[in-house]
Amino acid sequence: MKNRPNQFTMLPAGILQDLSLNSTSKLLYSLILSLASRYDDDFSEIGICYANNNYLASNLGVSVKTIQKAIKELVDNDYISREEESCRPNHQRRLLVPRTK
Repeated sequence: MKNRPNQFTMLPAGILQDLSLNSTSKLLYSLILSLASRYDDDFSEIGICYANNNYLASNLGVSVKTIQKAIKELVDNDYISREEESCRPNHQRRLLVPRTK
């Protein structure tokens, strides 16, 4: 992610305090949330994260395998949903949708 000194991301307290999630999953959720936000001042409009695993891994400085495990952990704990969308013939794109609990 390009260095943007005035940009920040937030992590909901419920996720921060969830001991069933590892630190990487928490950071990944925060990144997904920032990529999915529609940049409202209060983050009340949540959209969809279209980033692929390579992009997410490079932003967090971890391997793609680590991202795959973290996504599974977030899906299993109902913090995100993973969906597929057809974007052209014979091609699917993965969508990550943050959920609010």
